[in-house]
Amino acid sequence: VDVGYYEYASKTLITRSVILSLGVVLLPRIANLYEKGDYSQMWKYISQSLKLSIVLAVALSFGTAVVASDFAPLFWGSEFSKCSNIMVILSFTTIFWTVAQIVRTQYLIPTGRDRDYISSVFVGAGINLFLNIILIPNYKGVGAAVATLVTEIAVCIFQLFVVRKEFLFIKDIKKYIPYVIFGIVMAFVVEIIKFITPTLWISVL
Repeated sequence: VDVGYYEYASKTLITRSVILSLGVVLLPRIANLYEKGDYSQMWKYISQSLKLSIVLAVALSFGTAVVASDFAPLFWGSEFSKCSNIMVILSFTTIFWTVAQIVRTQYLIPTGRDRDYISSVFVGAGINLFLNIILIPNYKGVGAAVATLVTEIAVCIFQLFVVRKEFLFIKDIKKYIPYVIFGIVMAFVVEIIKFITPTLWISVL
């Protein structure tokens, strides 16, 4: 039963495909600039991509979290209401997943740092397995969602650590704090709208 709840809740992460497509498109371009030694233009692309991706990630994360309680019963039926809590937890994985995605697809892979990328995969897999063993028996689907969130945070931190000397994002991280504030404000406004709308359909829209 809980596998079903988790499976359905995780389907909402399909929104990540928008961010993923951006990284896939830019990967060959950045790899080409790296080979040519045009580092200033390469970092320009990465910086612009990162800014756009974080804006999208924050909007998707807070947006999904705030409509979860209405979305789950509306699209899957009242028996899937328990998906809401899992959706809220999984929604915030998108922010950390996005940063890690930018680091690996627009820097680690194009610049040939496969070892660092593979190391982050093993770190994530190890943490996820360990946390799932501890959390799933007692907390079931919610425990699996928490394990996924912690794993994404850990992978993000690990990848930022290995590129800390080159990746300018770390130094400019405070510039992205307003985006999170905007996300919180957006969630607050949507929450108010939910209270004044007559039906679930209108509420979610």
